[in-house]
Amino acid sequence: MDTKVVWSTALVACALGVGVGLAASSIFFPSTHDATPEDDTIANLRQDLEKEKALRAQERSGRTHAERDARLLAQKQLDKDGYTFEPIGTVSSCFRDRRGTPRQGALVPGSLARITLHASISPTSLECLNQFSHMWVLFVFHENTNLAKVTTHKTATYPSKIAPPRYSTT
Repeated sequence: MDTKVVWSTALVACALGVGVGLAASSIFFPSTHDATPEDDTIANLRQDLEKEKALRAQERSGRTHAERDARLLAQKQLDKDGYTFEPIGTVSSCFRDRRGTPRQGALVPGSLARITLHASISPTSLECLNQFSHMWVLFVFHENTNLAKVTTHKTATYPSKIAPPRYSTT
């Protein structure tokens, strides 16, 4: 074989390898010297994005602090004034007033009552209620005759012992 042909083949192979290497390096390692207008736009958008992220973080932090302060203020108000409940219905029973009402209703089968909910209560809120064994009902006697006395005297005390009604056997 001719040495000129071998050298020319080797030279062409080296040139081809160098060309492929340069092309690959320009793809995988782009030069920072060849900045295009698109690159400037992308850089500006990234800076704007970082600024917006920082602003959102500040807003979130401020909103969290404001919500915490509002919660503390509301809790102080509740501690001072107490809780208020909106009525959602009425309870009707065979008893005309609280005296004589059995304390353990399960022992008196005739002491059943009916809870009538207002029309504003959605029927879907009662779905699957029959799957529970118990339900707590918070109530207020709205026909309390001593209500004016209780509300005008905030320091009123209540007896700590409740005596059951006494029936005379004579």
